[in-house]
Amino acid sequence: MFDGETNRVLVQCSSAEPPEEVVWIPLDSSEAWHAIKATALDLIDAGYPGCIGCAGAEDEQPWDERTSRENLSNEELSHQ
Repeated sequence: MFDGETNRVLVQCSSAEPPEEVVWIPLDSSEAWHAIKATALDLIDAGYPGCIGCAGAEDEQPWDERTSRENLSNEELSHQ
């Protein structure tokens, strides 16, 4: 996903890890869109946008891309 005004990459769906300033979804695009759709439906079922804390405790903390990537790597290792 690109920012049309700056032509900057915002989000990348791929197995190749982009720079940390790019949100990385380590899935191919069809898998990523399926996951995004499932998450959106879960949020809607939970009462979005009026669901305070519906995404868990993490939704109230500042985003940390490095920690997110470390968690993703740890999840992958635990499933192997």
